Amino acid sequence: MAAETNKERLLLHMEGDALTEEEDEMLMNFTLAKRALGHMVDRRHPSVDAPAPTRILWVVKAACDTSPSSLDVRAAFNNLQHQCVYIDLVFLHDAKHSQDIFDQLQGLPWHGSAYVFETTCNDQPRLAKILATLLAVPAHRIDQDSAETLMGLHDDVVH
Repeated sequence: MAAETNKERLLLHMEGDALTEEEDEMLMNFTLAKRALGHMVDRRHPSVDAPAPTRILWVVKAACDTSPSSLDVRAAFNNLQHQCVYIDLVFLHDAKHSQDIFDQLQGLPWHGSAYVFETTCNDQPRLAKILATLLAVPAHRIDQDSAETLMGLHDDVVH
């Protein structure tokens, strides 16, 4: 029974601009790894008959000239919270207004166990580290700052 509590029903939800082929492949590999670890993963909204997700990985991509007003992150977040309160974020960006969008995302009422990550669209090594960090189930998670240090994510930050 204890092993069952460590199993997730993860919904992978994409928002914003289209993923590149490389980003999509990395998310597919993440999905395959989660499934290999015994978790259920759905890359689309689950059907009415499917069990509710226990966690959502929300991938928001802001590329090119995405403006803060073109992404209603609060409404999208509220919509996702109706499905599950446990939401993690990966924010992929290279838009000139990325910081404004990320500030809005950080201002959302995240659950205490949530991981909120950001990376530029062309930084595949950082995205791989983020996805590897997200393989951990919440029961085995450490705080985000410690996780970023452990995975060497602080070393990758370029301001």
